[in-house]
Formats: sequence, C-alpha cells, structure tokens
Amino acid sequence: MPFSFGDEPANPGDSTAVNCMVTKGDLPLTFKWILNAHEVVSGQGGVTIVKMTPRLSALSIESISDRHRGTLRCIAENGAGVAVAESELFVNVPPQIIPFTFGTEPSNLGEIAGIQCLVPKGDLPLEIHWTLNSAPIVTGEEEISVTRMSPRSSSLSIDNLSWRHRGTYKCIATNLAGSAEVTSELKINVPPQIIPFTFGDEASNPGDSHAVHCTVTKGDVPIDIRWSLNGQPLVNSENGVTIFRMSPRLSSLSIDNVKDIHRGVFKCTASNAAGTTDYATELIVNVPPQILPFAFGDEPSNLGESIGVQCMVTKGDLPVEIRWMHNSEAIMSGRDSFTVSRLNPRTSYLNIESLSGIHRGVYSCEARNVAGLVENSAQLRV
Repeated sequence: MPFSFGDEPANPGDSTAVNCMVTKGDLPLTFKWILNAHEVVSGQGGVTIVKMTPRLSALSIESISDRHRGTLRCIAENGAGVAVAESELFVNVPPQIIPFTFGTEPSNLGEIAGIQCLVPKGDLPLEIHWTLNSAPIVTGEEEISVTRMSPRSSSLSIDNLSWRHRGTYKCIATNLAGSAEVTSELKINVPPQIIPFTFGDEASNPGDSHAVHCTVTKGDVPIDIRWSLNGQPLVNSENGVTIFRMSPRLSSLSIDNVKDIHRGVFKCTASNAAGTTDYATELIVNVPPQILPFAFGDEPSNLGESIGVQCMVTKGDLPVEIRWMHNSEAIMSGRDSFTVSRLNPRTSYLNIESLSGIHRGVYSCEARNVAGLVENSAQLRV
C-alpha cells in the first residue's frame, strides 16, 4: 500500500513516521527500507524501523535533519516476488555560513577592507543582509558597499576606513527553514584628536598665573602626551612650568608665575599606534622695559663744557615711553640748555650744551610700557 510524508516540506527538528503495509501476498515477508539508494538500518542516523506485524513495517524519524531528505523506498519480498512503494521526504534546509574575518591585526585609517558572506548550504531563495554593531547596513551609506555576488554570496567592502567603521560586522542569512549568522570584528587604529585650548585673547603680565588642558577626545590608548614651548620640549617642574597627567587622555600645564621666558607657542602633541596629532596656542606676555645702565663718568665735569648720555631700552614690549628726570623733576627739551632727542623707538639721548651749577645732581631715565615702569639713574658732578 502506498505511503506518503505529505505535501509540505518538513523542517529540521520535526518528527515523522510512515507505514509500509502489504495487503496481499504469501507469508513470510521480508521488509527493507532504502533512502537515496542506501539501505536504512534501524537505530542509525536517527531512524527507527519496527516490524509491527508480519505484513506491516513502520519507519519513524524522531528529529529530521538535512540527511533525511530524499526518496525513501519500502521493499517487500516473498517467495513469489518483490513489491516497492516510495515517497519523497522534502526537508527545508536552513542556511550555513562559512566563517569570515577581517584578520587579527587592526587596520589603519584610509585603508580598504572587505569580507564575503558565503552560504554553501541551505534552501533557496536566501535573504542575506549585514549589520554593523547591530545597526542595519545600507549599501552606499558611510562609504560601505554591499554587493550580492550570487544567490549564495554577498560581499561587503569599505574603500576608505575611518573610525566610524570599527566594530562588529554580522552577516545574517535567512530562508524558509531558519537563519544563520556569522560575525567578525573590524579593529581600526584611531589617531588622537585634541580639543582646542587657549591662554585667552588678552596678553598676560609678569607674575600672572595660567593653566591649560590638553584633552584627547578620540584615539586608541595608550596615548603619549608631550608639551613643547617654541619647539623645545618642556619638562615638569622646570622654569616654573608644571605638567600633570590627570588621566590617560588628559594632561594639564600650569604656570604659577608668568615670566618673559614663557612667551611663545605652547604645543601639545598626542601620539598612539595609529598616528600623531598636535595643537598649539600662543601665550602673549607683556614684557616690562629693561634699561642699559649709563653714567656721566667718574670725574667731575667743568662749567661751560657739554655732556650727553644715552638711555637705551634693550628689552620690553613696544611702544615704550621714555622720559628724563633731573633731581626728580621732569626735563623739558630746549630749556636750561637741555636737549632730548628720540633716536629710535628704544633709545633717547640727553645732551647739555653748556654746563652750569644748576645741572649738577641725579639724572634718571624712566621707561614705561603696558607691562610696567623701570628707571636707571646716574649722578652728574660739576
């Protein structure tokens, strides 16, 4: 009597059973089951065969798998001949994906990367899609291209790697029987990125204090952070500069007492395995004047003689205001035989055309700029 597994395909894990019944024929009868030209042995491959009666053999499969699909035949034989009945067992086969990987070494920014998802087993049609960190990937977005190479394969490629491409890539293949997935992590060496910092727009004065922070917001650790001033490396606790590593991504620099030596460009340089980046800002320091000492000489001068001295400001920010004092009184050029000449922005010359008794005393040169006031004095003996 014919038997059948039914019209609908079975799914993996289902169970099924069929009976092979011989309604006519002399006894004794022998039964044999054949699957795809191979004899089925009870107890092997998850198949159980029981001879229920002299005319009935039952075959059952507790958990259907891919190996059970195909044509199953029941052959009954006696001394008079042989009879055969058969039925097709259709099994939906879920996908199987060949593992893939981006490799064990991290990639670098700007490089290319690609993987292929190959499904060698599983019923067609197959749906294949990709995710990155659990988010669906859309071809053409974020510089990621997905190409369906064949009904069983899909490729993913990235032409220009950036930090946003790092993470776990997953290929998911689905058909009527089920789904399968394989993942691989793409590691990318990300160079440091520094948040801009500044000492401010206003110039500092000597004695002020300052602090700035070099914060690395992106980039793989470990990160090496170094400071320099005008191209020269800075060392903690030297020249009044304190450098403190506050965290793996943060370094602070502070100056408790700003001086002329601190003016210039401070640069923070951050380095890791992926690359190096830096950020620089200028510290502007108002420098007070410095006057080169002057003198009228060791010997007293004589009445009627002429004499002159020069007040030179060797250091200090321009503009510099320079004026002369005689015994704490301001000197007016053109009066009492005094002539004051501004030779250049940093130099003033005082000349006395004809000495008299009123010219003896202490002469002072005062130099002033936005940073401060200094003076230098010399005595004239007549």
